Amino acid sequence: MATTDILRIVITPLAEITKCITTPLKREISYLVHYKTNVENLKNQVENLIPKKNDVNGLVEVARRKNEVIKEEVQKWMTRVAEIEVDMRRLDEEVNQNKMCFMRWCPNCSWRYGLGKEAMKKTQDAKDLLNEGNFSTVSLPAPPPSIEYRPVGDFETFESIGSHMNQIVNALKEENINTIGVYGMGGVGKTTLVTEVAKQVKRERLCDEVIMVTISRNPNIKTIQRDLAENLGMKFEEENEDLRAGQLMKRLQQEKTVLVILDDLWEELELAKIGIPYKGVPKGCKIVFTSRDLDVCTQMRCQVNIEVKVLSDEDSWDLFRMKTDGAVDSPTLHDVARDVVKECGGLPLAIVTLAGALRNKDLLVWEDALVQLKRSSPSNIPGMNKKVYSSLMLSYNHIESDETKLLFLFCCLFPEDYEIHVDYLLIYGMGEGLFLNVNTLEEARGRLHTMVQKLKASSLLLNGKGRFGIALSFSNINKEFVKMHDLVRDVAISIASNTDNGFLAKPNAGLEEWYEMEQLKQCKRISLMHNNISEFSGIPECPHIRTLLLQCNPDFSQIQDSFFQGMKSLVVLDLSFTSISSLMTSISCLKNLRTLNLGGSNLRELSLQGLEKLEVLILCDTAIPELPAEIGRLSNLKLLDLTNTPKIKVPGNTISKLRRLEELYMRDSFCDWEVEQTQGGMGKNMASFAEIASLPALRILKVQVINGKCLSQDISSPWKNLKAFVICVDDMFIDSPLSSPRSMRLNMLWFKSNPVSDWVKELLERTDELSLVGTMPLLKPTIDRPTVLVAQQEEECRDSTSILQADLLQRLHNLTELKVENCSHWKEVFCYEGRERDQALLSKLRKLKLENLLGVTRIWNGIVPFGTMHNLEKLLVIRCGSLSNIFSLSLSRSIQQLGKLRIEECHSMENIISVEDNKLQQLQSSTIFQNLQKITIIKCNKLKHLLPMSLASGLQRLEVLSIRKCEGIEVIIAEEEITGIDKVVLVLPLLTHVRVDDLPKLKSFFYQVRGLELPSLVFIEIWGCPNLKRFPLGPESAPNLDEIKGDENWFRELEWEEESFKSRLQPLLNNRRGAKHPFPYDSDEPVDCCLPCMRYAKIFAHHLIRTYKISYARNRTISWSTPNHPTGLPKDMACALKTRGMSIEYMANVISTKSIMVCFSFNPRSRCLRKPAGDEWREEINGCYLGTRICEDQQGRRNGGE
Repeated sequence: MATTDILRIVITPLAEITKCITTPLKREISYLVHYKTNVENLKNQVENLIPKKNDVNGLVEVARRKNEVIKEEVQKWMTRVAEIEVDMRRLDEEVNQNKMCFMRWCPNCSWRYGLGKEAMKKTQDAKDLLNEGNFSTVSLPAPPPSIEYRPVGDFETFESIGSHMNQIVNALKEENINTIGVYGMGGVGKTTLVTEVAKQVKRERLCDEVIMVTISRNPNIKTIQRDLAENLGMKFEEENEDLRAGQLMKRLQQEKTVLVILDDLWEELELAKIGIPYKGVPKGCKIVFTSRDLDVCTQMRCQVNIEVKVLSDEDSWDLFRMKTDGAVDSPTLHDVARDVVKECGGLPLAIVTLAGALRNKDLLVWEDALVQLKRSSPSNIPGMNKKVYSSLMLSYNHIESDETKLLFLFCCLFPEDYEIHVDYLLIYGMGEGLFLNVNTLEEARGRLHTMVQKLKASSLLLNGKGRFGIALSFSNINKEFVKMHDLVRDVAISIASNTDNGFLAKPNAGLEEWYEMEQLKQCKRISLMHNNISEFSGIPECPHIRTLLLQCNPDFSQIQDSFFQGMKSLVVLDLSFTSISSLMTSISCLKNLRTLNLGGSNLRELSLQGLEKLEVLILCDTAIPELPAEIGRLSNLKLLDLTNTPKIKVPGNTISKLRRLEELYMRDSFCDWEVEQTQGGMGKNMASFAEIASLPALRILKVQVINGKCLSQDISSPWKNLKAFVICVDDMFIDSPLSSPRSMRLNMLWFKSNPVSDWVKELLERTDELSLVGTMPLLKPTIDRPTVLVAQQEEECRDSTSILQADLLQRLHNLTELKVENCSHWKEVFCYEGRERDQALLSKLRKLKLENLLGVTRIWNGIVPFGTMHNLEKLLVIRCGSLSNIFSLSLSRSIQQLGKLRIEECHSMENIISVEDNKLQQLQSSTIFQNLQKITIIKCNKLKHLLPMSLASGLQRLEVLSIRKCEGIEVIIAEEEITGIDKVVLVLPLLTHVRVDDLPKLKSFFYQVRGLELPSLVFIEIWGCPNLKRFPLGPESAPNLDEIKGDENWFRELEWEEESFKSRLQPLLNNRRGAKHPFPYDSDEPVDCCLPCMRYAKIFAHHLIRTYKISYARNRTISWSTPNHPTGLPKDMACALKTRGMSIEYMANVISTKSIMVCFSFNPRSRCLRKPAGDEWREEINGCYLGTRICEDQQGRRNGGE
């Protein structure tokens, strides 16, 4: 091998090795030698990068202004640029320091090396950033708006608002609920509420997506689709609505859970056209609608509808105080501010608006605002017209029917806060011709109901309770009241007072005289009701007037004959509750009059001459002696009300001429109907009962008949259209509030002693409520009541021993309530001799009351067909002194639904169920009294026990047990000597209240009981049981016992197996007898003596009538006299006062040794009942004895004093 080859082989690798070593070494040396140059290069490179950074920053700022999302890569690039700038400045500062070592004799090579190397690396990074900064876009499109950032206005979580929120959120949590409606009047805060709900849903992650879109009054499909798409981060390229809907639906179905809130719906919306999945809504999709109209929520098939109501008084004040920054706390403004808040009626929009307008204003401005609010014209208060009135006006404008709009405006004719009975709207609407295309009053009532429901659904009318309004005397057929929110009424007055509508509403304005105002010429409807006007003088020029309401002007006593000359277009006139005594010629010029209400006036003379168009005539509670003969000419009359006109006479051949009469009300009115038309003789020419029966259009009838022979009168084709009736064939008319509109009261002596005609039998088949009465013990004549009823001679009915026999029992298949009273001539109530498989008898009966049946020895005699009385819920047996038991075995098996049982003063009663010991084993406790909830036994002295053990175990739904004044009771649950029955554990799971009182022989509650479990018992009362030596409960029997009422000495002397148990019960003892306690009142319903139309009335208490309920009207006086009780009120009489929310001030004075009179005077500003100190008698109200004062709060709860 040549030398050159050898050298090449050796030198080449060495050269490569040298190269590998020297190149890095050279680079490393350059870091050391050229460190300043490297830093300078970095500065140059960063300066080249800065323009690019500025450009990118500019693009980012533009994107942020558009609310777009900056790309993550751009954000990271900008961060790195900022970091490299910082590093460049740091290195530049360090290079100028020129660090040395070895006492500054030698350069710091290590420092220079590191500086040069870092500068070189950063320079390369800067070059890379420069290349990477060429972004096509720096941002992504803006995300959909988050519900969490949606403004909520003036939302505050008050108690009432919190309740609404919880209702909505709880409904959203239910898997089976997908559609929820939220409704309420304008300005009540629906939008604010659902916005806060949406935020809560988002915070709690109840739904993945929450979308809220406002629909508004005139919805635009494309706009709604666009808003939904933006909320979902979508953007439509298409204009076609169907394509958009498809895309939206697909997008919504992609979400696992989504909440869609559609705010402010005014009408039904087809969600499929928008793109919201609705039919067969996916479980993950929830939809919430808000609307002012409940009907809209119904049309949208909402599964749950939640009403947003106005704020409570306290919440209203808190909100107002908050929005005025506490300025109302000053003594100067506090009282007027309270009044201002009250005028807002709890409407949040009005509260916030007024707070903003009055904040920082002086007292004069506040007082002026209050005056404007009270006069329903707050036009000068900033924001009220623009915000509040305009919001409520939208609801009015949205009403489609002009008739419904006019009906709404009619409601502003009544006083503020007045509760309007809908029958007033009926009679006024009939007069005004408000109900188009209706032919009968029944159809008009149906139309009115539809219109009222529409106004209620739109929150323009609210439900009333009848506490601040007066019902018409015939109004127990319909008990519906409505009222207007104060601000809604203000809006209604504002609308109604314009020239086109022509309303003048000045009710309860304190007016004392009639002014001949120029504006009357343009008025169409005038309301001056509830004022103090005593005289109407002059001849008002009202050529366009249609309605004039002057009722409740108590001092208004006479009208000039020419007063109505300028009102010939009048169709509605209301003069009720005035002192007018004569209307002979003054109204004869009103040829177009259709509705005339004179009820409750002092009317004694009336001429109906010229009023041939009259359709509604109300003469209730007047002193008119005779029905005018010209009434026979009123061929268009549809409603005649003669209620409480006891002195009136009805001439013959007058009623029969009213061929269009649909409703006739004659409670406590003329009752001396003739069987046949009579003339001559004593000069008598009274109407016959056949005249009423012959009225072809009659649909509703209330009438009393004294002559029992009418029951035997054959009447051809009677009652063709009669749908509701109260017919009393007796000498006493008791018109209690009826749960049923078909009721009869028959005197048994007449009923049994005369043949019954077919028309009576036909009506009995349709009757829902039937009262059969014998000879009533009547009141004796008194000076205070010269016109009295005279007791008839008792007649013995010897041909029958049963009150109701098979022929009648089989006809009473619609009966729901039966009362049999004061019949001492029969031995049995029911008698049926058919077969068990016959059709069930009294299958719809729900309530049975047997009272004062002194001769009855058994309730049912004979066969009890299967299913008889199987719907009976309430049974009352009172003063049936010959009864030894209540139920036979077969009857007790049939009454499966019995819930309440009351037995009182049945002194021969030995057993509740007549069952021999050898038949007890046939009974199954689970099928006897299985639904019984309440048992009350009073004054049954022969009764030794309530039930045997075999039946007591079936009382699984018993809640209340009360046994009082039973001298023979030894044990509550009796011991049995029957094979197979051993001591058992008795469990009554729902029993909450036990009361035993005056049981001198009671030794034990239960025999043959190994254990007793009463898990729900909270109250037990024990008085007058001296032989009860042990507490009737064990330590573990009643874990929830809250109160024990009883004598302290009796409790102390009880024998105890465990002293610890006594110590545990001691704090629960309350030894104050007669103080207010939680025991449910167990009396029967009170007799209702409704006197809303009388200025003065007197009620005579009778020993058979234990409870009276008095309803009254404002400014009326009621006297209560009890002549049969020298010491005052009967011992067991309760006076329950139905105050209708008004306050009562009363005074009790002993008038004589034979009577006590309680006079009531009404003060609407006070809320308490008072009587003078020193008076000895007390009232028992709702089971609680009350003394000198009874207060009633705003919710109507009674609070008793000592």
